Amino acid sequence: MNKGYFSALLLIFLVFLLSCSRYIDETVQVFHNNTTTIQERFTPDRSLAVFDVQLTYQDDAWVLNGETNDTAAYNAVLHLADSLLGKNNYAKAFVLMPYAYLGDSTYGIINRSVAHLRREPKHAAELLDQAIMGDVVRLLKREKSWYLVQTNYSYIGWMTRYSLLRTDETGKSKWQNAPKVRVTSMAPFIYQQKDVKSFPVSDAVLNMTLQLIEKGRHWAKVALPDGREGFIATTDIGFVKPTTQPSRQDIIYTAQRMIGVPYLWGGNSSKASDCSGFTHTVFLAHGLTLPRDSRQQALIGEKITPNPDFSNVLPGDLLFFGSGDRITHVGISLGGYGFIHQDRDVNIDSFDEKADNYNAFRKKTLKIIRRIIQ
Repeated sequence: MNKGYFSALLLIFLVFLLSCSRYIDETVQVFHNNTTTIQERFTPDRSLAVFDVQLTYQDDAWVLNGETNDTAAYNAVLHLADSLLGKNNYAKAFVLMPYAYLGDSTYGIINRSVAHLRREPKHAAELLDQAIMGDVVRLLKREKSWYLVQTNYSYIGWMTRYSLLRTDETGKSKWQNAPKVRVTSMAPFIYQQKDVKSFPVSDAVLNMTLQLIEKGRHWAKVALPDGREGFIATTDIGFVKPTTQPSRQDIIYTAQRMIGVPYLWGGNSSKASDCSGFTHTVFLAHGLTLPRDSRQQALIGEKITPNPDFSNVLPGDLLFFGSGDRITHVGISLGGYGFIHQDRDVNIDSFDEKADNYNAFRKKTLKIIRRIIQ
């Protein structure tokens, strides 16, 4: 055979490789474009859902990798892969969370007064949010001594296993259906004896839920999620009631009780909070669960256009601040010009230029007002 023949074969082989490479690249790009659309449709807010997916070509085979906790997004990705590659023509390593290795125990009951949710599974990672004792979270995956969890208001973050009692559906239902009391004071204690001079079992924060064992005139015997028992003053608790519409005065009273509570990025309790953690905590004390972040809270409720003198702005309305299209801060109206917010600590400011506590910056950056209480 002459050199021309071998050259022709080589050229055909190179063209074949190039076409294969082009096909792979084009398929991956089409997949990427479509999964971006799937994410925008089903899991647009990364703080509320997990969506991570990749399509690769390895060792002459297609591999679908990734994870999500959204069933609709999971099914949409599989349908896309099937349509592009053909059913069963790829290795599926794409997981619908929770991961199977967690078994039936895919719930956690918070058993610390305040439990941190972090961006990564390490103590030095950014604090995203806090859950409080009695809250039930969903466990999505595990990495060493950390769990990726989702709160009842869908927020996602990493939490140490020491912060929760891991349980299954039966354990979760048992806790949720047990007689309960809710902590109504800012920072009380649960004691070993019916005596404030006795040693504590645990500290407590506003909105914590505890199992009620026995209620007396001055003390209630309670159980924590992990079985520890103790006594809390009856003046520090109230019964968990079905959600009802709170009064505006109730919201303002609770907000003002938090005056002086220090600022903490990611804080969401009566110990410390950020701006949206403050509003979240206040409304939760009256049975209303707001979204976690200010940008999310700004999407709910009735939009209010303020009069020049703010006379139509009512106590309990939420005030949102920011720049451009971004919402970066939230506070609670006291009615008219006054408002209370978390800004270094919880304090009261005003939009009235004549007031001693006039806040020109906040007036300039006010973006929208939402009415939650009708």
